Amino acid sequence: MSKPTQLPRWATGGSAKVTPEPTEGKKDLGFVASEKPPESYVNWAFRRIYDWLVYLDGLTNEALTWAAKHTFNAGLARTSASRARTARRLRRRQLGSRCATRTEASRLDP
Repeated sequence: MSKPTQLPRWATGGSAKVTPEPTEGKKDLGFVASEKPPESYVNWAFRRIYDWLVYLDGLTNEALTWAAKHTFNAGLARTSASRARTARRLRRRQLGSRCATRTEASRLDP
């Protein structure tokens, strides 16, 4: 799936109604069955969602500083020995394409 090209913009116009924040109790409980939520609460929620999506979308456009609490896949770490092995393999492939046999390529690149 490709990245969507449009963000779900909501309540951003100059004449948009001010969207008051629901009470903490309402945020804890949420809406109950058959409750008709006030439009201001729905607009508040949709606007917060939009604001976060804009923020997250913009992360790829700026330099990021990662904190120590972020961890990455250890498989991405490469030692100098593994880099050297990869370089030798690539060199053998390059030589092998110009040599008649793999043995000949191995002799050319120890």
